[in-house]
Amino acid sequence: MEKILQFMEKDIVAIWVAPIVIAAIIGVWKWITAKARERRRGMPFCTYGKRAVNVFEKYCEKNRIHSVVSYGDANALSLITELNKGKVKVRAEVDLQNKPRNNDNRNFVMILLKYIPKCNMTYFYAKGYSFMFDAKSEKGICGMQVEVKDIYGAKVMDEFVKVSNEWKHYSFKLNEYGESAAWKEIQEICFTFFTEKEYISKNKGGVEIENCILKVE
Repeated sequence: MEKILQFMEKDIVAIWVAPIVIAAIIGVWKWITAKARERRRGMPFCTYGKRAVNVFEKYCEKNRIHSVVSYGDANALSLITELNKGKVKVRAEVDLQNKPRNNDNRNFVMILLKYIPKCNMTYFYAKGYSFMFDAKSEKGICGMQVEVKDIYGAKVMDEFVKVSNEWKHYSFKLNEYGESAAWKEIQEICFTFFTEKEYISKNKGGVEIENCILKVE
């Protein structure tokens, strides 16, 4: 009889312990899959936690910083990328001497970072990251349009910033621009200079951009 009671006690313990063990396994599995989802969201940056991500550095090596001119003059914008204390700096020289007289279509020149494949930035949106950079200009450049676009060309972020011959820091918090889903298929980050006096007051000018990162402030 005693052996029967001992056997039954063991079964009772197993009945109580088994659900606890199963629940623990399920909890760990959910944590692992959640972290895996966060990693996929952060691709192609492969970053974790709240560390800074150098946007230029990830793409300069793959020659994905482009110059774009709306009216076809290849000499209107030239780009130089260089390393400054281990960080990438982009210098742009603008020459609008051959710009069209008609500006009905808002002619422009643009520094373009194009992500191939598209970039899912919802991880950074959820974690409270900001897109930030330092910039200064010379000669005629006095402003630029900072644009983030998705794969359809829709502008997720579109901000005009004034620039001068003194270095200035600019910061834009991702989650202040639309919903998280809007940051799921990011294709382009653009620094655009329209051929208007708010952007460039003379035919020639230059601008430098560095410390272009995603970071939690």
